Amino acid sequence: MRNTMPAARAKTRRVCKHLLKPKCRVKKTDIPLGSDYTGLDPGIMILKKLGLQDRARPMYGSDSAAYVRAFLKQNYKYENGLFKSIQSRPPMKPNVITFYAAGFECQPFSLMGLQQGEKDKSGRGLGALEVTIKIAQERPQIFVLENVRAFATMKKHKELFRKMMADLRKLRDHIGKPQYHIEHKVLNTKDYGIPHSRRRVYIIGFKVSSQVAPFSWPRPTPPRPTASEFLDKHDPKLVRQRVFPTAFRALERLTSGLKILKKQKIDFKRRTIFIDIDGGPKRPVDYKEGVCMCLTRNRRAAGGWWVSNRMRRMTAQETAQEMLKFQGIQLPSEAYHNVEGLTRRQFQMMIGNSWSLNVASKITYHLFLATGVATKQQIRAP
Repeated sequence: MRNTMPAARAKTRRVCKHLLKPKCRVKKTDIPLGSDYTGLDPGIMILKKLGLQDRARPMYGSDSAAYVRAFLKQNYKYENGLFKSIQSRPPMKPNVITFYAAGFECQPFSLMGLQQGEKDKSGRGLGALEVTIKIAQERPQIFVLENVRAFATMKKHKELFRKMMADLRKLRDHIGKPQYHIEHKVLNTKDYGIPHSRRRVYIIGFKVSSQVAPFSWPRPTPPRPTASEFLDKHDPKLVRQRVFPTAFRALERLTSGLKILKKQKIDFKRRTIFIDIDGGPKRPVDYKEGVCMCLTRNRRAAGGWWVSNRMRRMTAQETAQEMLKFQGIQLPSEAYHNVEGLTRRQFQMMIGNSWSLNVASKITYHLFLATGVATKQQIRAP
């Protein structure tokens, strides 16, 4: 009988040559991080929010947008590099990554898009399966995935969602037992301390062997602060000047929206009302009082919603801090100003694609306690 073992070993050696490996020894206190569809890099920001930034060890990141990579290169150092896509990134050596985060592209599943799902013409709908393959190859201790609610709840996308969850649950340890505890839940940003209506599905997984305490999803944290607390200081001069948008459709929609509010006898000059002035001609003018409507990639790029008692868009100011606050993100202005290859509009798009950090950090807090990555004495409650 022909001995195939030498050929098998050679093949294994060839595969191992292409694996990413730590440049130096990983200490017990280190938290090696990995992320795909990296954006602003939720993993690094979460660890900063939890007070664990000194233990963070970013191993790799990947993003298809050149301007995103320009931002990441200026702000973070990745031990194994920054890649152009999840497909071009070699897998990490198994069992090295402690915390893996990925928010695969949501446009194919979003109610605001064409909803082509995995049949998306540009291939963006296959991100869920690509992330699943990387998890199977790398076997991180903990992973958190994020996407729009429709990915998990809409009938036309449920088949892909179920396939992804089934593939993750099929992963086995060395003795053939299920390796991961897998859960998912739809959470809304506005229920966790920030007045921003943004529903997202969060998929979590952690190794059963690492569990030291029960895992529980974070509870809602009322009361919610007012939207005015997150907006920049009120400028009476700007209200008196009535600086309206220059684009005809935006101006037309704003005029219609203000007429509706006036007809309903709503004092929009004093109350904080967010108005959608960028929708299509057939889309009714939407508005919401006291709670910011979901800021998507396109809405952020356009400049955000019109704020009635400020008489301006959310980005009328030179700073992007207002938008960052509604995502629970704290970034100094020098982190995104004067980045070569990154425009203001592109950074606003990055914010629209980013995770709601108030929600993600609370989930990670519970995951770290459940798996012993950190104790209550070592971690800061978000």
